[in-house]
Amino acid sequence: MQKRKILYILIFILSLPVGRLWSCDAPVFRYALERWLPSLYRVYLFHNKALDQETNKCAAWLEESSIEYSTTGNYHFETVNVTKEMNHEKKECLEQLKTADYPCLALYYPQSMAFMAALWQGKPSMKNARKIIHSPSRNEISKRILSGDGVIWLLIQSGNTDEDQQTEKMVSRKVAQFTEIINRKLTFEFSAISKAKTRRTRFSLISIPRTPEEEIFISILMHSEPGLKKFSNYPILFPVFGRGRILYALAGAGIAESSLEEATGYLTGICACELKSDNPGMDLLISADWEAYGEAWIDEDIPLVGLSSMIEFKQQELFGDVKDDIKLSENFQLVKTIQLDTEDKASLNMVMIITIISLVLITGGITVLIIFNNKRKKE
Repeated sequence: MQKRKILYILIFILSLPVGRLWSCDAPVFRYALERWLPSLYRVYLFHNKALDQETNKCAAWLEESSIEYSTTGNYHFETVNVTKEMNHEKKECLEQLKTADYPCLALYYPQSMAFMAALWQGKPSMKNARKIIHSPSRNEISKRILSGDGVIWLLIQSGNTDEDQQTEKMVSRKVAQFTEIINRKLTFEFSAISKAKTRRTRFSLISIPRTPEEEIFISILMHSEPGLKKFSNYPILFPVFGRGRILYALAGAGIAESSLEEATGYLTGICACELKSDNPGMDLLISADWEAYGEAWIDEDIPLVGLSSMIEFKQQELFGDVKDDIKLSENFQLVKTIQLDTEDKASLNMVMIITIISLVLITGGITVLIIFNNKRKKE
């Protein structure tokens, strides 16, 4: 009888979800900062003749700041002569331009995105080149994250002063609550984070005015999900985490306390350490030295892999059919990165190995139990 109990206990243990046993006990926002590399935007300078001095200066600056020559820019830059043969991807980008007034500078999402049109296009100049890569709000985002902010809420102002102020007041109040809650969680719940009591973070809010300096950044945000442009006259809110990654958009009356709490619950929850491409969100174009985040929170000795089955991420229907009450990204996965980086592939291989081992052990345990029962019957 005692042996039988032991076998049942053994099978129960082997049947536990392996992904959970191997998952990383760290919050999503921090795991994303330390492990998820941002996707690459594309900046092309289309021309049909030799470039003049000013255009060459602009091209040289963009090239020096790109991923090919810098560790801070998450974009690829290339000059494209439209009179010569081009590959399919560049032809497609050229066809998406509104006008063909050369030379033309154009910005596009990463290739994995469904939105193919240019996010912005204009004359090549140093002023425009800097606006593509930098803006006051983007500089502030990188500064805050690298100084310890876990999640930053971006609020695109509607232009209605009363509505914007009311929204800012509500979000600021919730942000203060979230900061208190997450620091309590870091102290008592995230055991895998070494020296948890010394790990503190902040949540904050950045309001983005609709100014020429922010024009390109607002275009990046507004095209991140289908249908957002319908809410141009409403406040729009985006939670930003990791290396400049937005989770999804909340617009108009969808900016409710329950919506903020749900998003915060996901970002501060225990990370199952899956592939970035299996998680909701989209990377922004932000120039920053993300490797300068300071001392790592995540223990390198902890296997940072998990099984997709370990996450049950279920959206609540918060707003029904009420007019102008919208929570965009209905499945939280409208935007997904298709290409896997090297770390993602390694994690996927590890997940497969763990899954196979788990199945073998479970099958072996069941087999032993059957043999044991058959032996008892014979006796």
